[in-house]
Amino acid sequence: MNIFKRTSLKSSLAGVLMLIVVGGFLMGCQPETVAPAPVTPEGYRQMGSADRRRHHDSNIIIRNLARVQNHTLTPKQRTDSLEVVQLVLDKDDSVIGDPNSLEDLSTLLNDPKCPPKLSEKVLLFLLNQNYADLVAKVIPLIPELDKNPTLQAAVLEWLSNNPVPDTLGGVVRAWAKEPTATGKNETTYRDTVQQITNRIWDVALFEALDSPDRDFTEKGAALEVLYKRMDGKKLRTKLLGLSPQSTAVKTIQCFLRNFGYLPANEVQLKNCEIIFVQRGKLIPEAARLFREWNRDYGYEFNVRDFHLLSRLGTDPLRSHLKRTQLILEIGQLLKARRHVKDPANPNKYNFWLQVDNLTMPDLWNIYLLDEMLSRPLTQKKLRLLANNDLLDTKTQYGGLVFYKGGQAEATIYPRAADAPNNDLAYFPSQRLLREGQDSLCRIIGHFDKIDRSNNVFPAAQELKQAKDGNYYVLFLTRTGKNSFCGHYASPDGVVVSLGKFRLR
Repeated sequence: MNIFKRTSLKSSLAGVLMLIVVGGFLMGCQPETVAPAPVTPEGYRQMGSADRRRHHDSNIIIRNLARVQNHTLTPKQRTDSLEVVQLVLDKDDSVIGDPNSLEDLSTLLNDPKCPPKLSEKVLLFLLNQNYADLVAKVIPLIPELDKNPTLQAAVLEWLSNNPVPDTLGGVVRAWAKEPTATGKNETTYRDTVQQITNRIWDVALFEALDSPDRDFTEKGAALEVLYKRMDGKKLRTKLLGLSPQSTAVKTIQCFLRNFGYLPANEVQLKNCEIIFVQRGKLIPEAARLFREWNRDYGYEFNVRDFHLLSRLGTDPLRSHLKRTQLILEIGQLLKARRHVKDPANPNKYNFWLQVDNLTMPDLWNIYLLDEMLSRPLTQKKLRLLANNDLLDTKTQYGGLVFYKGGQAEATIYPRAADAPNNDLAYFPSQRLLREGQDSLCRIIGHFDKIDRSNNVFPAAQELKQAKDGNYYVLFLTRTGKNSFCGHYASPDGVVVSLGKFRLR
């Protein structure tokens, strides 16, 4: 191959060069064969000296960036070319001098024809090049960064170099998802928050937490970050000392003063805010009963118990039973009832063996739920529900239990509108999630068969969901044509068999 064929040199110069080549040949030297510019990582690594003399790094980058943007090539060919560019820059990161090169490449991030994996690699490349115009792409990614450690590290580094105030909420939300407060990204998160806000990280988070509600929406995440990283006493003192501007801080101060309770995460803070805004008038009576239980039984408040405390505290007809009375009455009722037992561990869900792990709210919940399930009207309604669920193979039935008129009452809620067809899992609607913050517990129905006697116990996944969502659950399972059984479960993982009941 004539390596000078495509040059624009004058003929005289070409003649001189030809004589040199011919002279070299006559002296026994063979001319070097020069390969095309590399378009794969392997090709770049295997370049010979003649290849490197002819193919300057800047030309290799230009050619391969063009290939990355070429829709006629396969995704692998385009990815290979991007890796070639990265290899060149790893050797000398000053080669890309034209900012238009990165700008042209960034158009792929908005190109619907660009394969997702290639788009992610392009984003990672641009982040590593500190390309500035990436805010619109980075912010939506922040909540899910924990699933992609490589991209997470690149985004955090980019944010520290390109502080943008609007990204604070996304950064804090991602930070709250970190499993520990001593992870490898901890310093980077703190530095990034400081870069964005020009404040030390904890000062910045306190300011964000107490900023007007519309200015910063990730208050639950900010509280969770502080909760995991500050001494509890110091954190409480700091929060109580704020001059409250936001609903979040007003809520936190109210629950600290009335219940000694500090929400630990976003879910708990949201629950407290709903109560503070919608049920504020019930707080004094709930706090009074809390103090009584705390004094007599060492009970520590949890926001999931507010519904019970506030309704019992304002019910003049309901006797306030002592703990020993509740235990004896419940124990006698459950002892007289038949139970479906676990063959591997017959006493696993026995009330008397679990009683030391049951709080006052647990005991009251069981007492009220047992009353509800024993009522003939409830048993008639449950037969209709069980029969309907048996015919409906698309969804599992569920709902909530409320304290109304001095007793527990169940309400069934349709599943979420966008839920998939699944007869063995309940997908709660947004309405249930919202109203469930002020309820006794959830109901999950296992009515997909006439007789589920061999599979009546709560599944591990169901108990995990209760723990993560911080709610109590009443599981109802059909055990025959005319019977069902109940199991009560707390978010702490305590499960008690309520026994078998009639379907009327």
